[in-house]
Amino acid sequence: MTALALAPAPEPDRRRCHAPREEYFAWVRVTFADAPASVKSRRYFDNRFLKYWPDLEDWFAEPLLVRLDLHGRDPHESGKRIGPSHEAGPYLCYLSLVHGLRLDADYVLSRNFDSLFVPKVAAGLGLDLDLLDSLSARMLQLGYAPVSGRSVLTWTFTRLLLMRGDPDLRAIRLDDLTALAEEIKRYCARPEAGFVRASHVSNARRRMPMDQLAEIYQKACLTRLHGVHVLLFNIGQVPEPPFHGLKTAELWRTALTPPETPPALAAPVSRWLSGRLQTSDRAESVRHSRDAFRYFLRWLAQAGHSSAGRTCPNSPPHCRGSSPGPSWTASWKRSRNSTTRTNERLCFCCAGAAPGAGRSHG
Repeated sequence: MTALALAPAPEPDRRRCHAPREEYFAWVRVTFADAPASVKSRRYFDNRFLKYWPDLEDWFAEPLLVRLDLHGRDPHESGKRIGPSHEAGPYLCYLSLVHGLRLDADYVLSRNFDSLFVPKVAAGLGLDLDLLDSLSARMLQLGYAPVSGRSVLTWTFTRLLLMRGDPDLRAIRLDDLTALAEEIKRYCARPEAGFVRASHVSNARRRMPMDQLAEIYQKACLTRLHGVHVLLFNIGQVPEPPFHGLKTAELWRTALTPPETPPALAAPVSRWLSGRLQTSDRAESVRHSRDAFRYFLRWLAQAGHSSAGRTCPNSPPHCRGSSPGPSWTASWKRSRNSTTRTNERLCFCCAGAAPGAGRSHG
């Protein structure tokens, strides 16, 4: 087993169990009545899966690469993945959508589920294809291309439904979208993410650095998720408007300044923004000011100005009581031209941080 396969799966929230075998076999016979070979293969895959993991909790406790049948595999090895866990994917989808089993994000983000919306399979899992068709038509009205618009929906809905253990597309809310966004970022930061992606992509891209593959995957996932948020907002299912990164709308109130901001700068900025939140100012207006401050404070940190946090770092030279160096003057002028209003606010609210300042702004 490779070192990448040593990270265990997250702790389960409740005990998970297999479905009764005869119940699942009956579902397979009805769903694939026109394909005897599919019935036979699915029975075989289920029996083999139960032989390896008679207790479903043991399967969830396995390292991710074991559950994907990628342990011991070369990163650049071609060919379809096979194994007792990978080939039991249809059974696990049945458990999720019929029995309410919540599959973990690491698993659903590591796999493809191409057959979930095939008509005969979707009907047996409780998926509403008529609703999916109407949502796809709405995506066309919103300007998405026919093929890419539908793939945005099927990819995102598949992950959301399997993580929820619920086939109801109408039950998806903002909390589900933000949770998946956070899981995507966490997953793509895992050391296995690039390795898993290398087993999916074409040969031309398989030779790319693994961290780059994970970065590309994260961007693609978040783009799809944003598309679904746009759709659900436009049909009124999610009242909160789409916004970049899918962070919760109230999170910004608890992080008014970047964590690396010197305390002498963070305190007056936070005090000034908090004061505005207590007034009749619109919250969105305060948030725009907060975002402008964050851009500026990050610029200060990247520029490496040693005086930041001791005196008002963006005040004009005659206000600081010292002669500026050439690099500081040039960078201050560039910042002044690009973020004039932000700089004026920063000078004003930081007045209490400067030595000898006689007042502060609440």
